[in-house]
Amino acid sequence: MTASPLDDVRKLLEQQMPNARALLAAMREEHEALLARDARRIDEALAQKSALLGVFEKLELERTELFKLAGLPPARGLATDKLRDLAVSGQPDLVELWGELLELAGQCRRQNEANGALVEASRRHVERALDLLHGDQGHTPTYRADGATARGSASRPIAKA
Repeated sequence: MTASPLDDVRKLLEQQMPNARALLAAMREEHEALLARDARRIDEALAQKSALLGVFEKLELERTELFKLAGLPPARGLATDKLRDLAVSGQPDLVELWGELLELAGQCRRQNEANGALVEASRRHVERALDLLHGDQGHTPTYRADGATARGSASRPIAKA
């Protein structure tokens, strides 16, 4: 244990920064692999992202506990306000570290959303190709009782094997 809970918070935030940067890099690599449709690179990027997310989540749990010990609220906005107060009282690096970490977390979220959108677009493309192979000429999908879409089967397939 270091001199104060705030010193422990600082050390943990300093540990989280390289992990968050590595996570963002892994997500960017995943994006490039998805664009290239390179299955090997996608698998490697997903494995790296998964490992880094595990570390990120572990550090985030530790951060929540350390914030409590230091008298900081766990909520991001409230913690930022409290850390700004501490910056005025001689702890300016904490608010800077926290702000950088929040920015990196936001970049990770946006990259993950972009990757998810790319996967969804690819899924729709494959689904449309399958519809065409099954003879569906662009019919609007129907909905099952559970709300999921179902492909129509009123048309004939293009060919039979």
